Amino acid sequence: MHFNSSIAKKVYEQFLPNLQWKSATVGISSNNIYKFGKIRVVGKTIKSIAYIGPYTEEKGFFDYLSFSAKFIAKNSGNKAFIMGDNSSVDYDGVINLGRYSKSSLIKNLKTIDLVILPSKWHETFGLIALEVLSSGTKVLITKKMGVKDIVPENLQVDNISSFSNNINSVKMEQINIPSMQWHTKKILELYDITY
Repeated sequence: MHFNSSIAKKVYEQFLPNLQWKSATVGISSNNIYKFGKIRVVGKTIKSIAYIGPYTEEKGFFDYLSFSAKFIAKNSGNKAFIMGDNSSVDYDGVINLGRYSKSSLIKNLKTIDLVILPSKWHETFGLIALEVLSSGTKVLITKKMGVKDIVPENLQVDNISSFSNNINSVKMEQINIPSMQWHTKKILELYDITY
């Protein structure tokens, strides 16, 4: 059985405690990722934050809105964005960029210093985190996301409310983002298939 993250494996094992199948954990990738390999995350002062995803409770959207209100209040130059949904959201000071394409995502990320993915439910992976990191933009995730297997620990939090008031404490990192070719090779190796 292939698990795409340690989170997915843990959840399945919790509900199937007598699981006797051979299993392996191999993270996923996508051809939608901007760049692969070693990516240097830009270490600039955080003046703009963003949330990317559906505007729903389980994704931590409303927690992000509360956090962004405090972030905006700290400094008149701070900006907060949301994107990924066509829902009409009117929240004081938050700029709604709506749905995006691959090209508009890359363009928008050039003006964003930190993307916050505050998922409250377990997510088997969270590919958007890799898409963001591949652009060189910092990302902060909750430990409920399977992508934590790839994202460094200092970019992970239990929940957004536990995040330090000093948002600039999120350090610059170098991340290794797997390519689709690497992912394909690892999956074929699981089945002992040569190509």
